[in-house]
Amino acid sequence: MRRGGEPDPTRRCRPSIVIGVALALVVTGCAGQARFEVDGGAAPTLRDVVAPSVVYVLTPDALGSGFLLDDGSIVTNAHVVDLYGVVSVVVPGEPVKADVAVTLVDRHADIAVLEPIATNAPGLTVATDSPADGEPVFVFGYPGSFEFEPEVSMQQTFVSRRRRSRIMDLVYFQLDDAIAGGTSGGPVVDRNGEVVGLVTFAVTEASFGMALSLAELAALPTENAEDPDDIFAAGDSGTSFGVEIEQDRQVAYLLEADQELEDEIDVEVRIEGAADALVEITTLGGFDPNPLPTDADFVDPPFLPEEPGPYVSDYAGNDGATAMATIRGPGRYLVTVRNEGETGLVALISSHDLVPFRDDEDSRSLAVNDITGGVIDHIGDTDEWALDLEAGSFVEIEVSGLLDTAATLRLGDSVITSNDDGGGGIFRLDPFLFAEIAESGTYTLEVGSFFEPGGYVVDVFVG
Repeated sequence: MRRGGEPDPTRRCRPSIVIGVALALVVTGCAGQARFEVDGGAAPTLRDVVAPSVVYVLTPDALGSGFLLDDGSIVTNAHVVDLYGVVSVVVPGEPVKADVAVTLVDRHADIAVLEPIATNAPGLTVATDSPADGEPVFVFGYPGSFEFEPEVSMQQTFVSRRRRSRIMDLVYFQLDDAIAGGTSGGPVVDRNGEVVGLVTFAVTEASFGMALSLAELAALPTENAEDPDDIFAAGDSGTSFGVEIEQDRQVAYLLEADQELEDEIDVEVRIEGAADALVEITTLGGFDPNPLPTDADFVDPPFLPEEPGPYVSDYAGNDGATAMATIRGPGRYLVTVRNEGETGLVALISSHDLVPFRDDEDSRSLAVNDITGGVIDHIGDTDEWALDLEAGSFVEIEVSGLLDTAATLRLGDSVITSNDDGGGGIFRLDPFLFAEIAESGTYTLEVGSFFEPGGYVVDVFVG
């Protein structure tokens, strides 16, 4: 699992009930005694009933799990599909299904829904009731699976406790055993074979896993849903851009190379003014974009390094210099340009069309005494929120999400307060800032992540 693992009144928070509807279609009020044997016996086993509906999800960056609904659509984690609009899916006993579209993502709840597929496998039912603490549950998925025809794993564990994200209003089961990488997006089922949770992330240091409770989620309006195609739309595509980048900040673009590409892709950055720039090209998840092997029975994945990093990058360190990065092969790539020097103008010239990433959070105003949602759109993204504060007031700011965030409050170039593990979030490891305001003005709250993209919320109290 790659995690250690959004309400927004514009793009991120337009009302949508797609996830809620998809789950509600399969919710039934079944309760009572278990209908299946856990193992052995003449009756169908739990594994017999659940495993055929547990799918293997692949992107150039990740391997994860998911499960089928009655209409053939698939539920998995948003961090499994990441920024990819299409993924590959393997249903047990069936050929690989390539180019399955991601129809919806919710990066706050870490849920993604894939389009319905043609399959003989049945859909699973989502339970209306949550399991009690101490109750046995069963985790299905593909931990550590790199085969092209992997076998579904079944793991019995127990619900040891619940954890609620206060400001995100999400409930998680803490599972009593470690959850291995590759199980992300897999279903957690009860003895009836009904889905009670979605494996979301693991706490490796403490050897336990966390699963999002779907019973509570199915009853909630899903306001954070977004169309994956909307993530990148920030204006017209082009091969050249001129942009002013502040010191220690970066801009990002999507580069899509067609399948007929045989030549190298060159991205050139020409620096004007005083700016120094570093250009990087990676997969959408920030990994080395070497293509997957296609002629092996077992994938030894060079595309899954321990830490994301650029494939090729070059540093241009003075006015008028040029930096160039080169990749080979078709696909979708992330192009980032970071300013390592003073604020200045950077001209970006590419051999292929680039689409700017949109960043709706920058320069938007935070709601005071309310909760506002945002998204770290890509690795290295830093959101900058505007916050009007009066002299003599006190401000408390809590940031909460499934990613490891840090936050800084500034007035101009002056840092008022900064925090990382200050007591916010589900494990009290997210930022919690407190400051007495000495000067009236429009302050800037910067929110960034040390790891991967994802949703977060900000709770601002001013007194």
